[in-house]
Amino acid sequence: MLYVKSIEWDDDTFHHREIKVLLLGSSRVLLEKGLSESLAGRFEEIRMTHWNYPEMKECFGFTLNQYLFYGAYPGAASLIDDEERFQQYIQSSIIDATINKDILMDTPIGKPALLSQAFAQRFEVFYWRERNDEVDFILRKKGSVVAIEVKSNAEKSTSGLNKFKEIFHPKTAFIVGDGGISVEEFLSMDLKKLF
Repeated sequence: MLYVKSIEWDDDTFHHREIKVLLLGSSRVLLEKGLSESLAGRFEEIRMTHWNYPEMKECFGFTLNQYLFYGAYPGAASLIDDEERFQQYIQSSIIDATINKDILMDTPIGKPALLSQAFAQRFEVFYWRERNDEVDFILRKKGSVVAIEVKSNAEKSTSGLNKFKEIFHPKTAFIVGDGGISVEEFLSMDLKKLF
């Protein structure tokens, strides 16, 4: 891990040295902690999220089924024809690295909520049910709510979604699958624009 001492940063600024420091790595949680302590707010965090479906389709020729099954990991895209290597890559490069470096080294996990915070979720995700009415996904961000119902069979009932809209007045609500937008269209959406 790279630490930048405040005195060195201030000295470079005072002498008008054109130095830019770029920190990259998977230990995001620890890097953030070090930056906030040593640079006292003089940094910008740029988050690089998973690739979306159109990006994986354009760069690697992923079909919708491949995207749903293998996910959005560009580093593993060339390995999808070798299931054992693909699984090993995901386990060692993503799962183990996240758990061992970012989570366990940051704080002991005493509550599941801490685990969620360690992954820096942008949305809160819920499931809603009242008697026989239900909605598959409720997304909440900064007080705004979006309801998403997924239909993967011949059942066309939208009573749960209608009931939820009546009670909670979400910013938007829609169906993915039969009777709504296609899965491909949904995965191509920028969910941040819904809020």
